[in-house]
Amino acid sequence: MMEDTRDESQIALIFGSRFREERRRKGLTQADAGKQIKVSRNLISAWERGRLMPGPKYWVRIINCLEVSFDYLTAVTDVRTDGRFSVLSEEEQLKLNKKGRKQLRTYYDFLIRTLEYRD
Repeated sequence: MMEDTRDESQIALIFGSRFREERRRKGLTQADAGKQIKVSRNLISAWERGRLMPGPKYWVRIINCLEVSFDYLTAVTDVRTDGRFSVLSEEEQLKLNKKGRKQLRTYYDFLIRTLEYRD
């Protein structure tokens, strides 16, 4: 399997582009998305330009707002789905390169912590 050579700045640009595309697909302005995610329009703009990546506390809100998987938004996969979590089967997850597996594991850990916090 070929190693993913994208660095964090490239992933931030991909995230920004996909975020913007999904926001527009849902007919939301930056201000509308900001209200749903509970951030400023300026922060949404910075994300869309690839200048910043969202912190962990925003991921569940982003996924709920855009209704697209974390995997797709963060370039773990190029498969777009309306699902809110991973689109990859367990077998497909095992085929990911080291960086992709780490991104997915970080996300799953975050989801578990979030769900535990809600209980």
